[in-house]
Amino acid sequence: MNNLKYKLILPSLVGVSIIASYDWMRVVSKSVFLKYFSADLFPLAFGLMIFVLFFSLLAYDKILSKLGPHITYQVMNAFWIIVFLIHYFLLKSEIKFAAFTLTLLRPIYVMMLLEQVWAYFNTINNTESAKKLSGIMMAIVSVATILSGTILKNYVKQIGTENAIWISTIALIPGAMIMFKLLKSVNIEKKKKELPLGLAQLKKMPTLYSLFFIIILSQIFTGVTEYKLDTLVEATIIDTDERSVFYADLFRNINAGALIFQLFILPLIFSKIFLGHIHIAIPLIHFAFSIFIYFKPELTFVSISFLIFKAIDYSIFRGAKELIYVPLSTEIKYRTKQFIDVFGYRFGSGAFAIIFAILNYIKDEENKLALASLAQTIWQFAYDYSALMSTGLWLYLSFIISRQLRKNQETYQ
Repeated sequence: MNNLKYKLILPSLVGVSIIASYDWMRVVSKSVFLKYFSADLFPLAFGLMIFVLFFSLLAYDKILSKLGPHITYQVMNAFWIIVFLIHYFLLKSEIKFAAFTLTLLRPIYVMMLLEQVWAYFNTINNTESAKKLSGIMMAIVSVATILSGTILKNYVKQIGTENAIWISTIALIPGAMIMFKLLKSVNIEKKKKELPLGLAQLKKMPTLYSLFFIIILSQIFTGVTEYKLDTLVEATIIDTDERSVFYADLFRNINAGALIFQLFILPLIFSKIFLGHIHIAIPLIHFAFSIFIYFKPELTFVSISFLIFKAIDYSIFRGAKELIYVPLSTEIKYRTKQFIDVFGYRFGSGAFAIIFAILNYIKDEENKLALASLAQTIWQFAYDYSALMSTGLWLYLSFIISRQLRKNQETYQ
């Protein structure tokens, strides 16, 4: 039981702390953003995010080298708590720029904290135990977030959208207390004269750099889908609190779908299906849904597509991705993994968002008719087909990963 406590129960509780915080922060940040800005500015916020993210990861890498995983987590957690409490007071004072920076920072903090938890999970578990416990860990987190999403949906009008920010911030504290205990025994060898962010290890392994580009492509898909969703929400739901209710309900359903996959699908497929084949099946599913929303670009259908993608992302894709890291070194788990999973996830959505924002701006400039016409054509092509193209390339890279995993199949049995 004590072994299970450290392999599953305690890291799951940290995940609950982080994701419960993020679920509320995600809902309220979208709502307050749309209170002050148009949905057309979402791509600009996500585009600027990648620059902030890169320097955040460099800071993480430096702190990790000097202080190790144990203290690094506490420093990062305390930093984000302070940042979001400042945003709470700014938004209560109706400083609208805080709505923009909150949207910009929100995707960064959850990834930086959560990937450290998974690094710990992958360190303390072997491949066999990770196959059995990863789905349970995600399920525990999903149950908690379904409950938190239900609470937010039912009480957001009484709580107030801005007030939910400080509640989601305080939710990070219990997780930090648990991680202080868990990471005491984890150490990373200090290496000199090597590329930062674990890039030296990334260059050497086809599986890892293929995974990096897969994550970028997956976020192009989700970025396009989410942008379509946000645009439709802005057009059809006017009231800020009503938007909060819609988003809370959507993300609660996403977590419910993920829970079903985590409890019933993951144990079955991890025990019966080769890991490489799982990686191939995931983009095939998303390719089908990208065709679906191409022909049905309506709020209901885009919401369904976004829900399915996120449910798979939080369950099957997360589990299949983490199993790749389990047999690898601690250096890769705490350093290279941060670059692949945190930077890869956010760069995919952020870089594409920059292109979207530029094209969106140019196509609306009436005094640049020729350029605007070209931008309109490119923008419409990207809007319609980028989801299809990204999942097609994702499928190709999945075959590379499958081939590499087949060479080392005994490691992943």
